[in-house]
Amino acid sequence: MGDAQRTFAHSALECLREVAYKDPENLPSHNDGQVQRALEEATEHVEALRAILARVDDAVEAGHATSREDAFLSDDAAASAVIHLEAIKRCKRLLLAYCDHRLGAIKHMRWRGRQHVERIRGALSPAESQFHDAYDEILRDYQRSAGCGDLTLGATPPREAHVAVLVKKDVGEVQFSHGWVSLRPGLMHMLPRSEIEHYVSDGTVEYVGDRELDLGTT
Repeated sequence: MGDAQRTFAHSALECLREVAYKDPENLPSHNDGQVQRALEEATEHVEALRAILARVDDAVEAGHATSREDAFLSDDAAASAVIHLEAIKRCKRLLLAYCDHRLGAIKHMRWRGRQHVERIRGALSPAESQFHDAYDEILRDYQRSAGCGDLTLGATPPREAHVAVLVKKDVGEVQFSHGWVSLRPGLMHMLPRSEIEHYVSDGTVEYVGDRELDLGTT
C-alpha cells in the first residue's frame, strides 16, 4: 500500500506538465510510456481499494463487525479507502486533461491549414492520427455541403459566406462561380468569401465591413 500511496497520480501529472505550456506547433510526442505508468499507478490504487473492501467483508463475516459501515469505522479502512479513491479520480482527471490538451492542439493546427498538421504528424499516437483524419473529413464534408469554401483561410470564422469588398486595383473582368464581375477601382461588390480571399491578400480588393454599399455592376 505504501508504494501506491506515494505515487499519488505522479505519472499522470508529469504527462500533463509535458504539454500544458507548449505551443500547438511544438507539441511533444505522445508519451506512451508515461501514460502506461500512470495507468499502472491507477491500477495499484484500484487493487489496494479492493483489498480494503475484502478486509471489511472478512471482518463482517468473522463477526468482528455487524455491518460494512461498522467495519469501516473500526480501523483506518475508511481513511485508506478515501485516499485510494481520490488517487484514482485524480489520475483519471489528469489523463483526460492530457488527452484533451493534445486533441485541442490537433484541432488548432488543422484550422491553421492542412499543411500545418504535417509539422506535428510524427508526434501523434495512432489514435490521435485517427482523430485528426476523422476531424479533417468532417470539416471537409461540411465545407462541401455548405458550399462555403475553405473555412480555414480566414483568421476568424466568417460571419457570412459573402462579403462586401471595394476594388482597389484594375484587373478587368473576372469570372466567379456566379458569373463575371468587373474588378475596377472604386466599384463595390458582394462576393463569395472563399473566392475573393486571394484578391484581398494581393491588395486587389479590400473588405469594407458593414458600411453602406454602392454596389457596382457585375
